Amino acid sequence: MRLPNGIYKTANGSTVKMSGKYSGIVEIEFDRYSEDACDYCQVQKYPELFAENDWRLVWYCEKCRGGNAKLIPVKK
Repeated sequence: MRLPNGIYKTANGSTVKMSGKYSGIVEIEFDRYSEDACDYCQVQKYPELFAENDWRLVWYCEKCRGGNAKLIPVKK
């Protein structure tokens, strides 16, 4: 299951844009400092579904253990 096409933001301003026939095109603008991520964090290519209707942007790091942030749809 993939996040439906559209634009999504985290509470701290990172942006995810999903597009394409099967939501396979992903553009991520990750604001690592606002999200409190270290310089070594790597953003996961696709958002993850944590629970029903709870999509999250996830980043990983062995140094700081990474984190995640809830994605909120941007209304046009």
